[in-house]
Amino acid sequence: MNKIQNLTNQTARPTYEIDLNEKIICYDSSLPSIHGENIILIGFMRRILILAFDFGSAEELNFEYKKIREIAESETKILKFCSQVIARNIVFASCSNYTINVFSANETEANCLTKINAHSSYINSIDFSDEYIASGSDDHTCKIFSVKDNYEQHSVLNFSASVTCVKFNPEELNKLLISVKNGNLFIYCLKLRQSLYSFYTHAPLMCFDWSIKNPCIVAAIAYDQIFYFDISKPDIPIYSKRLNDVGKIITIHPQNPLISAVICNRAATELKVVHQKSTISNLFSTKIIAYSGNVTWHSSYLIVGSDRKICFYKIPIA
Repeated sequence: MNKIQNLTNQTARPTYEIDLNEKIICYDSSLPSIHGENIILIGFMRRILILAFDFGSAEELNFEYKKIREIAESETKILKFCSQVIARNIVFASCSNYTINVFSANETEANCLTKINAHSSYINSIDFSDEYIASGSDDHTCKIFSVKDNYEQHSVLNFSASVTCVKFNPEELNKLLISVKNGNLFIYCLKLRQSLYSFYTHAPLMCFDWSIKNPCIVAAIAYDQIFYFDISKPDIPIYSKRLNDVGKIITIHPQNPLISAVICNRAATELKVVHQKSTISNLFSTKIIAYSGNVTWHSSYLIVGSDRKICFYKIPIA
């Protein structure tokens, strides 16, 4: 089992940070790297910034980044990479209230490929595979759009509460997991156009993540508790862990499904790292300012937006 150094009692400062002098609304980072570079998308009130960054070697402990492109775009709430590179362009989706915009960009130009008037209420989550875009909304629907069919609507799924999170399975991209605020999770097969099965946590269900290392494992946050499921036998959780805080976002470590990064915000916004079976409540914790709706792993680094900065925390795993 991988082990992580206990940093709970330390005052955690970022290993690296990028001060952008403007409030960050949202961001996403590429995993794995896109054509040899590590890319990060950052959404502000009136623009989207695309950066490439490099950590250098572990011995040098240096950090460099460069600006690839800036795009004028108002009130972006969510950013999501496409897993595919098209003609060496970076392809991604952005959400602004009820609308999804799909962009293609490189160092010399940026183009809006399409604008999808997707929902009648706020969009809470999007995911982007090679073939589909999925979105979940407060209008109680999940909608799926076909990339190869010029982003035409593929499916509309109706639920009894807000759809809080949507994500494609990392290996079987025709399977989509959907979380609903009332506590239910559904696995939908795009090929068959039907729900395969569902399982329950409790309300309010805010977020979940698939494990990249073991795509049968799902971790879901419902209020102050994390539920871990094996979707090959999803009737009951394989494990549950109480946070002693209100969880909003969860991201499983790409190489170890027992370790997750969590953003909580009961009294103050806090970034935590938890181990599924550890008796220690938090293996790492630090307060952040005005979280940007996402937290991502990049190798042993955690990336998070905090007010006007993108912060990189090196989490030592031995």
